[in-house]
Amino acid sequence: MKRVAYYKGCLASLSAKELDISTKALAPRLGLELDELESVTCCGAGDIHEAEPDYYLHLNARILAYAEATGCETLMTVCNVCTLNLRQANHMLQGDEALLARINENLESVGVPPYSGNVEVRHFLWEIAEGEGYEKLQAAAHNANYRNNAWFVGYSPSPDPDIAVAVLVMQGQHSSVAAPIAGDVIRAYYQEKDSNRTPAQLVSQITNKARPAAVAPEH
Repeated sequence: MKRVAYYKGCLASLSAKELDISTKALAPRLGLELDELESVTCCGAGDIHEAEPDYYLHLNARILAYAEATGCETLMTVCNVCTLNLRQANHMLQGDEALLARINENLESVGVPPYSGNVEVRHFLWEIAEGEGYEKLQAAAHNANYRNNAWFVGYSPSPDPDIAVAVLVMQGQHSSVAAPIAGDVIRAYYQEKDSNRTPAQLVSQITNKARPAAVAPEH
């Protein structure tokens, strides 16, 4: 199990909480132990970066410092903007000893642990895409043979239809599987609609004629 410092940022904390929920649910299945950072703020997004670059640098250095204090080598993010800001700040701090010393002096004055520059910032998706992440994600799926359902909805004639058809083929995967069935139903409707059958009998006959063979799951 790889232990990482987890910074969810503002997005996953407020407007997209499902991102945080899904990350916490999936991470253990991918061999990741999340050490969530609590005493951190926003990374500044793009606004503070442009308006107050030094303030932006302090904000992100503070996040990096708390991540390093967990003992983790990786700071994991789930937001593209957070990833960019933190990586840019980290690059600046790692490449300039005088800058790092000045930032640390300011942070230590307000009780933040010093940052030595030994943290790598990585997006959660990189952890999935690289190494064994993709294979672990596949293995974590609830059903390895799961296939998408096939949907198709149509009507006839246009613009004043007298029949509408909705077709769902479980695990059919593509609408190209469902569309011909809808076509069969519509054709059968026009062939049979002048008969003396009741609507219920007509629908039953049409759907029985149009019923497809079972779609075999892929192995």
